[in-house]
Amino acid sequence: MVFLFISMQLWGAEAQNPTPSTNTTSIRYTMIAPASTTWTSKDFDDSAWTKTEDAASIPAAVQKDGEVWIRISCDLPWELINNTYAKVFGTGSVEVYVNGKQTDTKGGYPSNNGWRPWPLSPVRNDQPGVNVYAFHGKGAAGFQLVHEPWVMGSYPEIKPQALISEMLRDANIIRGGDGNYYMTGTFAGTEGDGLQFFGTKTWKNNDGVKLYRSPDLKHWTDIGWVWTFKNNATWCKEPFKSNDSLTNGRQAIFAPKFHYLNGKYIIVYGVNFSMPNHDWGIGIAVADKPEGPYRETSPDKPICPGYDSHIFRDDDGQLYLIRNNGLLGKLKADMSGLDGPMQLISPENYPFVGFEGVSMIKRGDMYYVMAADIFLRPGGGTMGSTMVASSKNIFGPYSKRYVLLNNGWGHARPFQDENGKWWTAMWNWEGLSQRFWITGIDFAADGTIYPTGEVIQPPQMYFTALLPTSQVTAQTWKSTTTQPGADWYVAAFNDNAWKSSQGGFGTGGMAKTTWNTPDIWLRKQFTVGALTSQAIDSLVFSIFHDENCEIYINGILATSLTGYNTSYVIQPFSTEGKNALKLNTQNVIAVHCHQTIGGQFIDVGISVSSYIPNSASTGLKTIYGDSKISVFPNPVKNTLSLSVGKTTRVKIFNANAQLVKECKVEPYQKSIDVAFLKQGIYFLRYNNGNNMCVSRFIKQ
Repeated sequence: MVFLFISMQLWGAEAQNPTPSTNTTSIRYTMIAPASTTWTSKDFDDSAWTKTEDAASIPAAVQKDGEVWIRISCDLPWELINNTYAKVFGTGSVEVYVNGKQTDTKGGYPSNNGWRPWPLSPVRNDQPGVNVYAFHGKGAAGFQLVHEPWVMGSYPEIKPQALISEMLRDANIIRGGDGNYYMTGTFAGTEGDGLQFFGTKTWKNNDGVKLYRSPDLKHWTDIGWVWTFKNNATWCKEPFKSNDSLTNGRQAIFAPKFHYLNGKYIIVYGVNFSMPNHDWGIGIAVADKPEGPYRETSPDKPICPGYDSHIFRDDDGQLYLIRNNGLLGKLKADMSGLDGPMQLISPENYPFVGFEGVSMIKRGDMYYVMAADIFLRPGGGTMGSTMVASSKNIFGPYSKRYVLLNNGWGHARPFQDENGKWWTAMWNWEGLSQRFWITGIDFAADGTIYPTGEVIQPPQMYFTALLPTSQVTAQTWKSTTTQPGADWYVAAFNDNAWKSSQGGFGTGGMAKTTWNTPDIWLRKQFTVGALTSQAIDSLVFSIFHDENCEIYINGILATSLTGYNTSYVIQPFSTEGKNALKLNTQNVIAVHCHQTIGGQFIDVGISVSSYIPNSASTGLKTIYGDSKISVFPNPVKNTLSLSVGKTTRVKIFNANAQLVKECKVEPYQKSIDVAFLKQGIYFLRYNNGNNMCVSRFIKQ
């Protein structure tokens, strides 16, 4: 079957069919084993193989004890590739290749008249243009392709805003019985090597399940680990044991979902390495309060194998568990196990809605299943998108799957706020990865879901510097690129032999001191005055790190970060780091940064973060120098006013130390237009006649 790409110009409007694209297909097969192992590649010469126009007829030509090799060549546009999948005939083991690369060997879903759907995602090895799909099977086996349209709509521009500073994956939100909103996801651990977001270490170690709470979807408070392996686990309490150093001794909760059902708070979670004799494992824990204590509904064993699980309650009170890529089944009333077999939710135009991140809601008499999948991007590369399909029967049949959020995904679990408005939490978007944010969705007249483009805006924050970064004025540090003694990070360490150097350190235009070796160690003394307990709890680092770094306060690890960033970011102190800070006396900050490839840079500052009062109308706070120039208001929307006694040259820098405006201000009252600036923190630099001064202001 070959269908045309459908582009839904308006949600709820009748789909429009574009002009058909050129689509040529060549189907060839042989029952003699190919002499070359390159028979799966695009450039293999299959001209000697038997040619047919009907791939479905091949199984009838294969002997019961024979074998068959099939090659299908297609010239496809990217839109059609994204929903192309295979169908496989036969019950034996088979091999499926795309352009010489083998697909998931598990493949295959419940058959229809002997043909099993075989998805070719999430790792698509096909590209726009000519692709070769190759197959090998034994017995009366067969292989054919289905080219279904990739259904998407017109999307508004979405500009995500991170709502917390902590990195995570799999963010999802509910509204609790107390009227607050609760968010959980996959978080890094507080012990050991933590949770690595990239590479082979992904998701291998964390504490358990963490919750954030908010009264308004804007202000989020970390209420800590409410379920931990140490305090709550039963069947998965012991770390995984294996001969593989990457998994031995590891345990982590992956993609938990938080629920409020029947007056109880419920966590459904997946364990990445749970028992040697089963693959992953899903557990359910119940409590009367969000903070716990939680009890397991199945203390001795997991509910079932799997991951990415979600509990759905239907109107009649029946509870269902949906997991993985859309496997759905009834739960027992006490949630101690499944009440019958699970069934895969298959949309009309693909074997599954998405390969992971599945969730389910109901609106009126319509059920919706959301999931994530990976697609080809126009012009090359791949993108993750959130897909959705709907049905008036919980087990289907389901509609065609279509794109809900293009080039963005999460666990796409829609929820309603106190006013009935629909939202969904996200954790991935182009330019904003591993960060929690919220965007709006709504329903068209025909029941399809579409994004509104609305985004929950984080509350404006301001930061009072305790230890400034070197963004505006270079700070002096003790530094060395030679491996120091083992106690280099403790407060009493003697760093007299280290160089006194100006930050930041690295290569490129921002660096005040060149650092081009694999490692650098930094130390600096600083003093803070009296701080309230609230201020201590709001301590953050402002840090630009490329690449991995650790930061110590008075010998105690206060934070560690992996990878790199391309601008200054805010990173909270650890609890131990906050407790290590000494008030009204001298402190020592120690930093180690490790570089492996590409550019490199490190600069660190310490601030107290707080929300900007809505009624604030104060003048700019001078953070460097002794200014007698009046600059107001702060925060500012459109115009900054300066009162100067003589012509003064003024420069405005953003939080990344980039010059965004330079101008002259004439004597007496003069204004500076700042309406063009984006929201955020800026620095105003000028000379008051005696020295250089820097003031900080917030652009609303």
